[in-house]
Amino acid sequence: MKYIKLNRMYCLLISALLVWSLSYPIVRGLRVWGPRFFINNVIYDKSFIAQNYIDRYKVFFGDVIAALLIEMDAISDSKKYKVVAHADQPNFVSHKGVGEQNIIFIIGEASNVLRYNAYSYKRPTTPNLKHWRDDGSWCALENVHSSASQTRVAVPMYVSFADPEHEAYLFNYKNLIEMAKDNNYKTYWLDAQDGQGLWNKPFGFVERYADIHASPHINNTPFKIIEGKDDNLINPVEFYFKNAQGQSIFFIHLFGNHLPYDMHIDANDNGEHFDAYDKSIHHVDGIISKIKILADKNLKNYKMIYVPDHGEVVGEGHGFPSNRDEMYLIPFMANNDDSCRYMEKFRGEDGFVSSNDVKYLILHLLGYDISDEKVNYEKSNGYKIKDYQENVIDFRNLEHIKPVQ
Repeated sequence: MKYIKLNRMYCLLISALLVWSLSYPIVRGLRVWGPRFFINNVIYDKSFIAQNYIDRYKVFFGDVIAALLIEMDAISDSKKYKVVAHADQPNFVSHKGVGEQNIIFIIGEASNVLRYNAYSYKRPTTPNLKHWRDDGSWCALENVHSSASQTRVAVPMYVSFADPEHEAYLFNYKNLIEMAKDNNYKTYWLDAQDGQGLWNKPFGFVERYADIHASPHINNTPFKIIEGKDDNLINPVEFYFKNAQGQSIFFIHLFGNHLPYDMHIDANDNGEHFDAYDKSIHHVDGIISKIKILADKNLKNYKMIYVPDHGEVVGEGHGFPSNRDEMYLIPFMANNDDSCRYMEKFRGEDGFVSSNDVKYLILHLLGYDISDEKVNYEKSNGYKIKDYQENVIDFRNLEHIKPVQ
């Protein structure tokens, strides 16, 4: 009898330890994310929860649970992320006529404006951008903040009608690629980031609408793109610039300045007193210069915009709890003054322009008008951003980080 009681006690103890062990990743996720831990698992990817098991158990419970959840996710994605033609567009958008001949929209990654010497930084990290700004051929906006600190949230706001208050607009309305096609544009999406998985799926969804898409796993071109290698984009850029006919829009999405920084540099990026992040900024400056040279040679008549998805806390990353604004501070530069003047319409009373408004500039270049009421609304509400848990917060309440010298 004593033996049976002892065995029962051991069984209860082992069961309790097993329950605690299996529930720990859920508890940890809730501690960090709160209710968003479950919401994000539904919105983005079933591996949002599974990843915690993989991190905790590596190959045992993690792999088994992840496999089951990811299989469920694949079934869900076949419906949610299915490429379908959207019929509707917001009522604040109207068609005004023919757009620009060629539009090049370069989206950077994790790029802190405080490290650009085209702005206030003293080290020569962006010699090309600075030269173009100094000679007046490019304009730059001061005081621009991103609308989110994570790529999967920020990039869809550039290429769809999603905004900090309306995530679902990514699926409810036409995206910018569809809007471009409606106005007779050939559409290209060239990407050094993988448009699949938990972190990239939302913008990969939009990428699939493009006529031509070249990225690590979404690719209908002969060009091989390795994730994280922005230089791989230069060959397809050159090819499609050379062969562009009619009106074209190019979405070029860089891996940019994401950690680890030394993955994205080469010997040409060495500079006096440069740290690894400075070198990665310098490399992006070189990539933009190569794209510009190819555009000058092959397209001639074009409008180019460069803006990153969000900023970066150098050495730490982005998308984590912080009461400072550094991971939201970004540059905005364009090869024409009209683009900067258009964006100034959205500058709020706090002195900042939100990156959420870049979509309206792209629509303007595509030949669409945005109503005055919408412009005024965005001007008054540009302070609304998404935090690391994807809750809407007030940018004005964050501690402002001063430029480093």
